[in-house]
Amino acid sequence: MQADQSLSSKERFAWLDAVKGFAIIGILFNHLIEEFAPGAWFTNPSENWPGFAERMHSFFPAQENPLFSVVKIAGWLGDSFPGVFLLLSGLGLTMSAIKNPTPGFSPLSFYRKRMLRIFPLYILIHFIIVLFSVAVPQAHVAFTDYRVLLSFAGLRFTDQLFFFINPSWWFIWTLLQLYLVFPFLLLLLMKSGPRLFLVGTLLLTFVIRLLAINGIYGGDSLYYWMTGLFAGTRLAEFSAGMAMAFLLINSERFRTFWENTRRVTFLSLIVYLAGLFLSFTLAGSIVSNLLVTLGLTGITVGIWRSISGNAFSGLRKLVLGIGSISFALFLFHQAPLKWTAFFSSGIQHAILALLVIGFSFPLAAMFDKIINRINKLSFIPRRLHLIAFLLLAVVLYVSLSRTGNPFLLHVLNGFIFAGILTTLLFAAKIPVSDPFLRSGMVSLFLLFTGLLLAPHAYHKYILLLSLLFFIICMIISRIKAFRVHYTLTAFLFFAILLTGAEFLLKQLKPLEGADWGELPVLQIDDKSVYSLKPHRQTRLRYNAYDFVIKTNAQGLPGPPVPIPLPPDETRVLVVGDAFSMPEGIPYENSWIALAQKILDSLQMHVRLINGAVTGYGPREIKGRIDSLASIFKPTLVLYQFFVNDYEEAHLPPIARLKEIGLVKAPDEWLPRWFMNRQIFLHADNLIRSIKQKTNRYDWYFYYKSFLHLYQKNNNFFFTPEALHVTDSLIVSVDSLCRSYQSRLLLMYVPSAIEVRNPGEINYLPAGISPADTTAFDTERGRKHLVALAAQQEIPLLDLSVPLHRASSPPYFPASWHWNQTGHETAAITFVQFLLEKLPVTNK
Repeated sequence: MQADQSLSSKERFAWLDAVKGFAIIGILFNHLIEEFAPGAWFTNPSENWPGFAERMHSFFPAQENPLFSVVKIAGWLGDSFPGVFLLLSGLGLTMSAIKNPTPGFSPLSFYRKRMLRIFPLYILIHFIIVLFSVAVPQAHVAFTDYRVLLSFAGLRFTDQLFFFINPSWWFIWTLLQLYLVFPFLLLLLMKSGPRLFLVGTLLLTFVIRLLAINGIYGGDSLYYWMTGLFAGTRLAEFSAGMAMAFLLINSERFRTFWENTRRVTFLSLIVYLAGLFLSFTLAGSIVSNLLVTLGLTGITVGIWRSISGNAFSGLRKLVLGIGSISFALFLFHQAPLKWTAFFSSGIQHAILALLVIGFSFPLAAMFDKIINRINKLSFIPRRLHLIAFLLLAVVLYVSLSRTGNPFLLHVLNGFIFAGILTTLLFAAKIPVSDPFLRSGMVSLFLLFTGLLLAPHAYHKYILLLSLLFFIICMIISRIKAFRVHYTLTAFLFFAILLTGAEFLLKQLKPLEGADWGELPVLQIDDKSVYSLKPHRQTRLRYNAYDFVIKTNAQGLPGPPVPIPLPPDETRVLVVGDAFSMPEGIPYENSWIALAQKILDSLQMHVRLINGAVTGYGPREIKGRIDSLASIFKPTLVLYQFFVNDYEEAHLPPIARLKEIGLVKAPDEWLPRWFMNRQIFLHADNLIRSIKQKTNRYDWYFYYKSFLHLYQKNNNFFFTPEALHVTDSLIVSVDSLCRSYQSRLLLMYVPSAIEVRNPGEINYLPAGISPADTTAFDTERGRKHLVALAAQQEIPLLDLSVPLHRASSPPYFPASWHWNQTGHETAAITFVQFLLEKLPVTNK
């Protein structure tokens, strides 16, 4: 069939929307089938592909209804249609660039146009999916999850992100990569012609896929890599579309061939079957995607042309209509489809899934129409909008502070995110000639962004920083040299100012934030939850501390311990927290090192082994003993018990790891980032200092003083149930020691509040006295441990009296831990106790 010259250009290329329509129908069918059947063992291979026979058996399993098997296979075939969209993307971009040439093709202009083309619809649908995910607990994601923010930007560059939230969105990431190289591919095509262009791009794709099936690929998943995690694996389809566009415009011979429906359909069917056959083998998967994509494109074009008569006019309009909203359909349908499995099963699941597919069409059309209307809006924001957005921000700020409902919190965050998008859109429409309005709108954008990402406690600082940016922007806008780019200049100056302040504070006076100050020397441990990294020498600077912690190859903060136990040596394994590790002073000045010197001077063949780690509570200590006792075979195990062990006995391992900063949930990364910023930490300290000086209560000092452990009323940690947990852990530690033929010794370390004058402690909350016996009992923890030790016949060394009698303050005034006096007191008391109560033979 010769080309029909009477066809208009629009009619001649109507097949583009038609192919999109057929392709999205195939994808929808594929996703529907895969809700009820496993995925196909062909197309893109995975690293866990079973043998060929097993993959063939998956088509018609013995226990499966043959009719369902046929439907399932038909659905599987739709898995290849995303390749058609890649081809059409390359074709459409190239056709537009060639038919509408502009002198000096600008990659930046191209990128801007493409982002405006795909991102508004993508962000709208992404926003709706995340917002409504709160109704599906199994699929819920938070707006504050850093992965969600990366996904909004289309950045799905890891295995964990590639199928995150909505698997279909992998296509956006692949498309962004191809857009990035399109200007250079276009230049290559125009200079070299379609033949050399295809040879080069196809060869590159085949080499990349060949390397992948031989184990050379990024990430952990071969399937993700071959699907498009790295767009180089799908370059062939995109470049084939580019070459096809070039030929359709420049080659009469190719146009004649393309409009010969029978020939195109026949050849496409052969190419498709060849690609399908090759996709069943690893070697064949190198080229199968390209062949299948080319075949499907030609076949769908043939189907489209076969329904060209008037009898099919309604069907043609339907296909074209579906094609026109195919992008919105592709983006929207899969997440709600997957949610159906959480609400139903069996026939109800099938009905619900079909309803989701059905409703996806009108919803996609609505989303598409919304974006088209937004794109056509031509308004200039007014200063009144600044007041409206500011009022919205204030309402959201107050609402966030008062809600504890996770559902409502998610919805409020959705409003904040909408505020981010809207202020950004408004800011883009404000002319540079109105610096007040433009600076104000950008400042509001920063304010909404901060309200979303920062913990509520820091929202007041976000407001001040937004105001600071507004002032900077207004000042810079008055400088003649920056009148055009004053917003960008203000951003740069603002960023440099904050970064510089953060750097100076970190260098001059670092404070401990959400992550522990000792985090650089800590690691996750299977037995003791966490432990010290071995063979390290690390300087730690935070709060009032500036010290070096050294660990030996065994991960102990002290000298190495010989593994074979000398016949004349008695070993004492010390386990505890920062009092014993120690924290804040060099190891040589710690009570363990000082006690070792005293024992050595007495010629006692006793070796003290320091197994203490900062922050250890009963659970960690039990694991630590289990790790070290079998190696070092101690005669005595000293458990250094601090009052907050009553609280930490109830802390699950995962909560402890999160508290330290060794583990961060995805929705905690950004909040913790803010909580670790020195600017905010110093601002908090300043506010607390002002409160203390003005005799105003601050909860921070209440908890730092452990008054929540000493309070008589509403004290969970001293209820019978809570004490049973703590006591059981201590008893189990005693049993564990006995299993290693060791004896347990408890050493009680009181807090400064229990034994010292309040004048020596500068973190007591204003207006509250621990000496108020009607409200507090600072002796309860010590008395309970003494009683438990007596009941279980566990020796107990109580440091309360020696520390109380110390001639100078034994604690740092601003922290819980001992200073040099405290360590010396503990060392002398321990040695005396060891010699008097637990005599060791003098060798």
